[in-house]
Formats: sequence, C-alpha cells, structure tokens
Amino acid sequence: MNEIQRQQYLDALGIDSYMPRWILPVAPAPVSCEPVLPVNDAPSLEATPVSVPSVDEHTGSPAVTASNTREATATGETAAPATAGTVVSSLAEIVDKVKAPASPASPVTDSSGSLGSAGKATPEQQTTAVEVDPHFSLSLWRVSEDLVIVDSRHAELALPTEPLLANILFALGLPRQPLARAEVLRWPMYDHRLAPKGEAAARETVLAMLEGKLEAQPARYLLLMGAEACHFVLPADLLPENGDAEVSYKAMQGRALTIEALQATAIVVPSLCDMLQQPELKAVTWRSIQPLRQS
Repeated sequence: MNEIQRQQYLDALGIDSYMPRWILPVAPAPVSCEPVLPVNDAPSLEATPVSVPSVDEHTGSPAVTASNTREATATGETAAPATAGTVVSSLAEIVDKVKAPASPASPVTDSSGSLGSAGKATPEQQTTAVEVDPHFSLSLWRVSEDLVIVDSRHAELALPTEPLLANILFALGLPRQPLARAEVLRWPMYDHRLAPKGEAAARETVLAMLEGKLEAQPARYLLLMGAEACHFVLPADLLPENGDAEVSYKAMQGRALTIEALQATAIVVPSLCDMLQQPELKAVTWRSIQPLRQS
C-alpha cells in the first residue's frame, strides 16, 4: 500500500496522524514516506527512444546525415526531422498532463452569465454556502431555587466578573455569600470533523443541557447576560431572522421572554464583562432585573 492510500484509509476510519515536533534523545530518527502514485492510474512516460539530430554549427538547422536519408528512403516518407525543441516540449506536455488535476466541466452559460439551454449544473458544480461554526463560552450559576444565571464568558479579558455578580445578587436581596464555582460550557465541545457544527446545533445543545438541569430542579427565571447567552439560549423562533449574536442581543436587551421548553422566564441584560467595561450599563441592568428582587 502506498502512502496516499494509507492516509485515505486512516482519514476514513477517523484516525488522526501525528508528527513529532522534536526528536527525543533515545527516539529513532523519523522516516518520511515518499508518496507513490499507483502505476495503473498514471500514464506511462516510457516511449520509443527519439534520436535528436545534431545541429549544423553554421546554419543553425538540423544536420542531414546519411542515416536520416536512408531511413526516409526506406519508409517512403519525406518528413522534416524532429528538432530538440519539439522533443522537449512533447515530454513537458506529458508531464503536465500527469501533474494537472482534472478540472470539473463548467456549465454552459449565455452572454448574460446565466445557465444556457444545454443543461443544468450538476450538484458538484453548484456552490453551497458553508456555515461558519461559532466559538463561544458560557458561565452558569445556580444562585437560588428560582434563579439561574447564564453569562457570556470572556476569560481572556481577565476582569473581576464574580465580585460584580455577587454585588448584584446582594442588591437583589439574596444573602451575601461566596459564589459557587461556575459551570463552563464551551462550543464547539470537541474538535472533530464529524462533530455537529453551526449555530442551530449549538443552540440545540445548549437548550438540551439547560432543559436537563431544569427538569431535575425547576427555576422560574433565567438571567441571560450578553450576546452569546441571548443568541444561543433563546429559541430561534423568538430571535430575528438571519441575525447574528449582536443583532439578537440588541433586539432582546431588557426584555422578559417565556421559554416554553424550559418553563421559565428569560430576562436579557448586558454581560458582566460589558458592565465592567461600560459602567453606564449597570443602570440598564438594574432596571431590567427588578422582577428578580426578593420581597
């Protein structure tokens, strides 16, 4: 089995190949396998040897020798002798044909650029938009029997988000106590070519996880903080069509919405990172979370 076929088999089986970044002191030297094309798939470059006639030093044209004259007389043909340039160009054309990949046939179009009457484009010729897989992280806290908080996590900013959340909860009337360690949900959950991708798969996964948690211990309210928490927790039928996370967040900020699948009311407010970077958003958040105040 050649190297190309081996890599194709490993890729079909879902087995990743790894290469060492450095050689350990007692490890053997790595051996690089040369890819070998199958013999039957590549056209043979072996041909009948072609003799290149010598060139006359004075005239620059091919020299006519007695052997050339005898061969032409025996065959009964009078043909111009091949030059070195034609031999090299023919060999180069053969090599180019071997190396050049087969290009798919393009559909017939008219002068306006639309498909002509010759036929429709095949599925391979039709270009399909590739959906970009989102990357985000969410922090989850269960702070009381009735309240679950989902915050858009941005750990790379290294901001003191947990002290701010503790102050907000204390202002709502909850007892001041250390926050439990946040449960972090990252998307994509794992990196694999067969893993589900896209916003729809991410939203379905987040909702399924929350549904499982709230089924075991129901909650009345969900506090969705930030664009990612709003966009990937709220069902798609409540969000603007063809909008990204920022569009959904701007449309839903400050609103209270009922999520039937979770049997809870969701309130959308700015994230903890946004409030630390823009202190004026604290007033917006405080007005929106008044239904959560403890009597």
